[in-house]
Amino acid sequence: MVFQPIALFEVHKCRSFQRMDIKILKTFIVVADMLSFSKAAKKLNISQSSISKQIKSLEEEIGVSLLKRGPKEVALTPEGVLFRERSKEFAVKYNRVLQELKNVSTKSELFRLGLVSPLVTRIMNDLIDDYTVTPGIKLSVREYISTSDFVANLLNGNMDMALCYAPVNHPDLENKLIHHERIMVAVNEKSLLAKENVITAEDIRYTPVILHPRETAPELYDHFHMACAQKGFNPNVVMEVSSQLIRMEMVARGYGVSFVLGDQITLYYRGVVFKEIDNTALNEVPIVAAWHKNSSQVRLINDFVKTFEDILSIK
Repeated sequence: MVFQPIALFEVHKCRSFQRMDIKILKTFIVVADMLSFSKAAKKLNISQSSISKQIKSLEEEIGVSLLKRGPKEVALTPEGVLFRERSKEFAVKYNRVLQELKNVSTKSELFRLGLVSPLVTRIMNDLIDDYTVTPGIKLSVREYISTSDFVANLLNGNMDMALCYAPVNHPDLENKLIHHERIMVAVNEKSLLAKENVITAEDIRYTPVILHPRETAPELYDHFHMACAQKGFNPNVVMEVSSQLIRMEMVARGYGVSFVLGDQITLYYRGVVFKEIDNTALNEVPIVAAWHKNSSQVRLINDFVKTFEDILSIK
């Protein structure tokens, strides 16, 4: 059988991708996620100069600039944002092929994992690095929106473990708090709020809000409204938009503020800056691992819980 090269995506006037090394792509993903050469070097256990040379070589290879380099910080260019996402997709497919080839001759134990949508791109690269090279484990990952979807699949035996937003309330399910996901406010870079170090609940009370529809992320939607209610007000939601890219565009045009998960501030949105919220109820949402009490996969569940704790603790 002959495998044909898989193209990441087409970039106008760029050269061939045939010489590109998968390790360089993974290096770029780490730099793009952390927006720091020094932090990426520490995580990958290689020198900062080596990483800088790899990224420079990659940019020359594809013919576009992926990073905006400043004296103290690094940001993704629009091309870098696209390349980051496509590189992650390619890494997933590449490692999946490797695992499928191993499974041809090795009988694997299937582990069915469910992830809430916003966490998928955040942890999949590290998860694949850990488990697609682990003999005897065949990992099946599905993406869901609502915690109720996870509960139903855990109860009917279609899923071994879920990583989702709290709460998970059912007498037949076990769950463990894994992480508190940070929530940031996206504000127009020319607004008065952009001058503030942190955003308060009172700021949000008197500011138009652009939110996602409830059906796209029910727990996050309810969490925000409940946190506002605890502070004694109903948010002034002027728009509900499914696409985060469009929500950021509305913020850049001055229609209001919006909210993103902390890891997504590494993406570059022109005209938008991100601010922390000083209220704990508003600035974080709990992430739990959940599984059936009578699961036969206790050993793997414990391994995955530890893996998730390690991955999310360094993000």
